[in-house]
Amino acid sequence: MTDQLPFEQKLLFTQRYGLAPVPALLSFSDVSKDLWNDLFNTLQIACSKEAEQGNLGQDIWTHFLHEPLGRIPRSDFSYKVSTTMVIEHVRYDWESQQRGYLYCPRHRVYDLVEFVYASQHSDSIREALQTAVNLDLKRDFASVSMIDGLIVPISDDEQRHTLEIAMQGPLPEVYAQLHNALAFLADREKPAYGDSIKNAISAVESLCKRVVKNQKATLGDALKELKKAGVTIHPSLERAFGELYGYTSDKPGIRHALMGSDDTDQEDARYMLVTCSAFINYLMVKAGKVKIRL
Repeated sequence: MTDQLPFEQKLLFTQRYGLAPVPALLSFSDVSKDLWNDLFNTLQIACSKEAEQGNLGQDIWTHFLHEPLGRIPRSDFSYKVSTTMVIEHVRYDWESQQRGYLYCPRHRVYDLVEFVYASQHSDSIREALQTAVNLDLKRDFASVSMIDGLIVPISDDEQRHTLEIAMQGPLPEVYAQLHNALAFLADREKPAYGDSIKNAISAVESLCKRVVKNQKATLGDALKELKKAGVTIHPSLERAFGELYGYTSDKPGIRHALMGSDDTDQEDARYMLVTCSAFINYLMVKAGKVKIRL
């Protein structure tokens, strides 16, 4: 059983032989002490390689913590701002709050990870940071992963790779809609699952419009026009996506999602996002085979 686990999740000797408890998969908002430490260590290591020394730390201090710039931690020797010192300050402050029973949930570290990734000063570390964070999440049995800078409730590697490939395509509108779908799904305070599904389906629709060269077509119309454009897909697959389009049109929680009525759940949104991403990858390959220029 343990041989089927990814190398990052191999059980320890004591866990394999019942001498220590086997870690359980963490829930979406849970962060274990091990994961907390690992993520902060990863941030420290990544930020020590920051190309613009100190600028990222100043960004964290002023725009994430919203603290007065005059109180920012500085090196005793050079008096320069140190990003690693700023991150260590955040860690110490949050842990002090937890020991004092103040409200500081551990999943706030996800907010910090996302902020560091998105900072304009993180260009030199962004890719390595996301890779290292995903290793931490996998190793510590988190039920989330980091995709395009967002912590989302998707832990399966194949699903994550499917999304990443779909977002690497050449069409900016498809990327934007998939990113929006991820953002609505990733919101830990107020997730909007209906809006996530809307954007995932819209990404498929945008690609289909490009393939059939008809920007006025609905997804249902575009699916029917694919064959005329030279792209042949199995009729069952065409019907399946036509029915998914009908689902988003008929279900009140999705149709009115932008007006605040959302009766969908996380499982619906995750399924639709992964399914739509897989279809986008499939259709991109099909269009490429018949040399359709998008």
